[in-house]
Amino acid sequence: MGERMFTIYRERQTTRPFLVRFLWITLLGAILLSSSVALTIFVKTKESKATENLFLDYGNTNKESTKLQDCSGIFLDRIQEKSCLEESVFSIKDLQHVQETYMSSLRKVPLSWYHASLDPIPDTLCQKTEVRDLTKLVIATKAELQNALQFVEIHIASTQNNIRSSMSGPVFATSSVVANCNLMVVTRYAKKTAEELQTLVEKGDLSSAKTLFWEIFEAVSVIKFLGKLAQSD
Repeated sequence: MGERMFTIYRERQTTRPFLVRFLWITLLGAILLSSSVALTIFVKTKESKATENLFLDYGNTNKESTKLQDCSGIFLDRIQEKSCLEESVFSIKDLQHVQETYMSSLRKVPLSWYHASLDPIPDTLCQKTEVRDLTKLVIATKAELQNALQFVEIHIASTQNNIRSSMSGPVFATSSVVANCNLMVVTRYAKKTAEELQTLVEKGDLSSAKTLFWEIFEAVSVIKFLGKLAQSD
């Protein structure tokens, strides 16, 4: 019997499965990217809205705003830190320390604290007294810390360029020396308060920490406004 001959043909590999896979991965990546962008916009919007609901006259950075001047003046009176020394020098590192300490405290805050009811601080013009939710306050404080750092960095840059700053209102003089002093005073208070808050969070003392959450928010909001006041026109 004769031998049977078989010819084996190897089927040519098509590139279609790879193309489909590539298109699918690209589509998935685009969806994830758009979702991430949408989430970022949503978070920024929530932060802005939360701050608007908490802080008096939010968004108004006019140096001649009497509401913000009165708020800042009453805040300085309340913390009894109006005295300034000529050799006092404001350091942005102190404000960065406030942010780091505050964020460190938040990482230790028990879940049971969130949405806790807060009582407003009496004798203040810087907050809207109808706000009671801790989570909204935390979101707003984080946003105001970023705003304060941004405004202060602009002020420091202008100072380093020997541009004299002007300020308006009864509680401010017209020199960058006073601007630095006020920033130093309020930042020093915020730094001390943030450290006290961190201690209370570690102890689990919510009742005592509630007031400090408010005080830090007000302090960084005032710092933001002072940073704007100190900028040259």
